[in-house]
Amino acid sequence: MKLRYLLVFVALIGCGTTAGVREFQSYARAFAAVEAASDVVLAKIAAAERAQSVALIDELSPDGISGRLPRENIVIFAPSADTPYVASVRYAIRSVLQFNDVMLAYAEGRAVGVLKGQIRDIQAAGIGFIAPEAAQQTALSAALPALNTALEALAGAGSREAFRAEMRDSADELDTVLEGILNSSETAFATLAGPDFTALRAIRSQSSKPAEAIRVRIAKKRELLAEWLHLVQLSRAALADAVASIDAPQSGSAQLVEAAVIAGDIMARADMVRRLAGEI
Repeated sequence: MKLRYLLVFVALIGCGTTAGVREFQSYARAFAAVEAASDVVLAKIAAAERAQSVALIDELSPDGISGRLPRENIVIFAPSADTPYVASVRYAIRSVLQFNDVMLAYAEGRAVGVLKGQIRDIQAAGIGFIAPEAAQQTALSAALPALNTALEALAGAGSREAFRAEMRDSADELDTVLEGILNSSETAFATLAGPDFTALRAIRSQSSKPAEAIRVRIAKKRELLAEWLHLVQLSRAALADAVASIDAPQSGSAQLVEAAVIAGDIMARADMVRRLAGEI
């Protein structure tokens, strides 16, 4: 009888220590798809941001092209570099992705010693956790210092339960970063479609075929941005569900199915975003 009670007790402990792990795994996989889709969208935005900036710089020169290349304009003229807005958004997304990877490792109970080494490597490399100058100038950076502090706390965690406590505390910071991306929607649209609106306003007849063609192009860009930002919204919901499941006594089958469905939907939508980007 005592043995049976002992086995039940051990089983309950096992359920408790794995609560939310599979939900968080689903969320982490889904956000990785969001990050991949973001790359193609940000590439489009960077090209538009660069074109606008270069045009403004060259227009000021009597030769029609600037004869200077000051240090602050290097990222503007380098096609492979991230422009200021894109750099800040990419940094925010990468920060969440890196943080997810560390938290997932703790949730899965990987060796604490190894994880601490990985965290130190991430911090030393500055990947995603040391804001570029452009990111410091935007609202996107509001919660990022807190993420770095939470990462340090994780480095000192010695158990899976310590991870759970830190996850509860850090969830709001992660959500704030994603909220910052959503709040930049107007900037993203103005940057991506700005040249098209300029061209549209220069056309005398707004009922002409050229004007209609530009409106169609703007609508496609708006659709692309909306689908991408909707992905970010869905990932926020998946994060909230994963955090809620941490405090559940155990993960029910219905809850796990729901998490898998949400993750599948996000990944399918990420594929659609990449397809839409290819059409622009």
